[in-house]
Amino acid sequence: RQDFKENGADASALTQAAEPQDTEWWMQEPCREDYFASGRKWAAVTEEGADVEGGSEAPKLELARRQKWYGKNWWKQDKYKEDWKKQGKAWQESTQKAADSGKCKTPVADAEKAHREEWYKNADSEWWMQPPCVEDYFENREAGRHWTAKTLADSTAGRGLEKPAASQEKQKREAWYK
Repeated sequence: RQDFKENGADASALTQAAEPQDTEWWMQEPCREDYFASGRKWAAVTEEGADVEGGSEAPKLELARRQKWYGKNWWKQDKYKEDWKKQGKAWQESTQKAADSGKCKTPVADAEKAHREEWYKNADSEWWMQPPCVEDYFENREAGRHWTAKTLADSTAGRGLEKPAASQEKQKREAWYK
């Protein structure tokens, strides 16, 4: 892509940009923080089940897949996002163990550091404020299949009409789009 070349990014930046975003419901902040707090929401079969006490748990293979993802994305925890905001060093570590030790002697490569910084910069903005949802709003209004969705996962799958956000939430979004 031309914009990568103009910005001096290498092939690793292109690879990272092509990676899937955190689109599954269990990758989102509530479940992500729940996982690191030894909760069980992240282990639910469905997003709806995550809010039910004692709900059904996902199959073992799915749980293993999720745990692997959490293990690779430990740096997305709120405490590391706050560390980044304060210009700390823990978020730059290659492992969570090293980050938590406070010694910070094994920083990640520059490409991974840039990838994390980009994620942190966008982490506080609502998913429905991103260009695909804004475009969906202006092109389709109430018939939009992305901006109208209850969750990022539903938006990504184009299920906004089947699984819409609450009316009050949609009104808030519409006010922001205008």
